[in-house]
Amino acid sequence: MNDIIEGIYHAYISNGIVAIILGNGVSKSIENIEVATSVQYLNRNNVISYNISTIGIGYQMTREFVKNEELGVFVNGNDIAIIFGNFDYYTKTYQSPLTHIQDVILWQNYIINASRVFYENSCRPSSIITVKFLNEEGKISTSNNKDDEERMQKIMSTIAAQLKGTNNNGKVFIANHPNIDIDVKQISVVQNANDIKEQLALTKQIIYSTFTGANTNVIEGTSEYSNNRLASLREFYDGTISTFNRVILNELNAFLVKWLQYVGDSRNAIERKGIYLSFDISKIKFYNDLEKQEIFIALEKQIIKRQEGRTKFAKLDDSYADLEILGAEDDGFVGEKKPNTL
Repeated sequence: MNDIIEGIYHAYISNGIVAIILGNGVSKSIENIEVATSVQYLNRNNVISYNISTIGIGYQMTREFVKNEELGVFVNGNDIAIIFGNFDYYTKTYQSPLTHIQDVILWQNYIINASRVFYENSCRPSSIITVKFLNEEGKISTSNNKDDEERMQKIMSTIAAQLKGTNNNGKVFIANHPNIDIDVKQISVVQNANDIKEQLALTKQIIYSTFTGANTNVIEGTSEYSNNRLASLREFYDGTISTFNRVILNELNAFLVKWLQYVGDSRNAIERKGIYLSFDISKIKFYNDLEKQEIFIALEKQIIKRQEGRTKFAKLDDSYADLEILGAEDDGFVGEKKPNTL
């Protein structure tokens, strides 16, 4: 199931639309679940359908899924498609949630690529190199014979080899012909390293802000003070779960309500309305550790007593499951002074 959820989320971020196929779902018995390889939205005179592709063993199959009014979902034969997507009502298309910052992403990629190429070329800016032959008087030679042309080609190849690439970093170019004049004209502006750093920081900030709760320091593993880091992590996890609920879980629950009523009967249809999927955060280590810290604080502040704290710990961590229940004389608040007894 984890692979299915991950596949849904990746396809959603890339394409803005993704689907899972519930094999034999119309027959009220789901046999298998498969993530579609591609989904195409179709609108024929306001009649909506989806061309959905899946991969079998050695082949790819595309089928059209149309609305089943009784079930309220899109079907093909006995198979059901649940569509997850980011639909733009202005363009009537599904778009990646990153579409509005695609220019920023391209900008970041350009900065990174330009910097890489610049350093690969030993930090030399783009230039025009002009090579001229000189005669014995030191003037430009006007000879156009074949030998001079061949020598010129060799000289140009030598210059290119000595100037291009990181292997030539710090080397001094030496012309292998005494009667040539080399003129280098810079045609690009060398960016200041601080400017590059600031631009990359800006693009990252814009990109990260697209994802709810995406804290830059958390994503990049930047060290922070303990209190700041805890708040940043909480913001990041809360935002990630919120996005998951909005994009995936809400759609699954909407389908589940319809499907459970469809497979049930009139006697238990009302009971089935109370069945829904939720995100269990109790097994996520961050939230688990956070709750343990909150229990410690409650014990220290004498908000809860020892036994209540032990009970709460046992639910969070199996290593505390076998703790004995404290008796009345051993229970009490942490740090509480007890009267001396004879």
